[in-house]
Amino acid sequence: MTDYSSILKLFKPNERIFIPGSSAEPRSLVEAISRQASILPPLHITNTFLPGINSVTFAARDNQLSELVFFPRGGDLFETDRVQYRRCSWLGAYSELQKSEFDWIVVHVSTPDAKGDCSLGTSIEFLPLVLKRTKRVLGIINQQMPALANSPKINIDRFDTSLEVDEPLVGYDTADADEVSSAISNYLMGLIDEKAVLQIGLGNIPEQLVRTLKDRKNLRFHSGMLSNGFVELFDAGALDPNFEHSCALTLGSNKFYQRLSDINNLVLISVDKSHAIKVPGEGNSFHAINSALQVDLGGRANLEFIGSKRVSNVGGASDFARRAAYEKNGKNIIALPATARGGQVSRIVSGLESAEHNSLKGVSPDFVVTEFGVADLRGVPQSEKAKRLIAIAAPKFQSQLALT
Repeated sequence: MTDYSSILKLFKPNERIFIPGSSAEPRSLVEAISRQASILPPLHITNTFLPGINSVTFAARDNQLSELVFFPRGGDLFETDRVQYRRCSWLGAYSELQKSEFDWIVVHVSTPDAKGDCSLGTSIEFLPLVLKRTKRVLGIINQQMPALANSPKINIDRFDTSLEVDEPLVGYDTADADEVSSAISNYLMGLIDEKAVLQIGLGNIPEQLVRTLKDRKNLRFHSGMLSNGFVELFDAGALDPNFEHSCALTLGSNKFYQRLSDINNLVLISVDKSHAIKVPGEGNSFHAINSALQVDLGGRANLEFIGSKRVSNVGGASDFARRAAYEKNGKNIIALPATARGGQVSRIVSGLESAEHNSLKGVSPDFVVTEFGVADLRGVPQSEKAKRLIAIAAPKFQSQLALT
């Protein structure tokens, strides 16, 4: 186990520290901070940790740490002065960080090349922005972080201090395909136009869709995140070799990370570029494909709440939905299983619990897809939207929904 004692002594009372999440999380440093949290001075840690991926929390009753987070986290301090939550899209998070100043940023990088340049590797997100707004840089140089040619670099001269490690990156693997995700993916395939540029979210359905597309040719991706299936498409020859595929982060297995350097036309970019909303008619047809927890009969999508409990944030879904809405041939697609809790609860609902549950305010889905079909909601009145959504609900809930 790496000894972080000397590193942690560098953090002075009330300093502000930025620690990235997803595959850029320096897991052993994060765990060291958590282990020694009770003896650390008051520190304010801003992080971009993802639920289910980056599991450590910092602020607790027995320490003096505080956090600013962009996704919900557990614990009784959530949404208090000690754990401040920002409910915003990923572009909104970028705007928030533009107003912030930091004493330290932690960067998780590859080993340096002959010029001393280290690749920022598998996840960029907000790093270029925060590097401009920090006083000091802590470099975690990892033997297992791939040196991606098209990921931004930082020279070791920029590090105020650094530490070398040899440890796996934070990983992510989806479950095997099941009947529901396979059926939804087959319906999604019929919505994807030739030469469309695709954005896909995180989860079993997007990953199954990607695998279903292996027989296609010249697929193009501009996404917030890319995962294991992207390399599978590359191996199948399904990617457009002349298109610059781009994303803000990658998240997958260790094998996936090591294969990324084989894809010469993959570029990692910061959130202000990956999530930018472009003007109508610019570029190719853009398809945003994301999931939701519920969709109501008005076409409003809840991506964040189970009952009254906040379990996620809208992330980049609303940014990409707006981009799809602004492009002439864009498609904003929501894909979700028709039921939850083992089929006992319909995820197509008569109405959302409150206005706060409408995660894509101002942007309605063009299509909603379940394992029972596709609801095309474009240009139809409210009554017709409801009929089309009821038709793709689980059959046992359809009559009940029709009465509302």
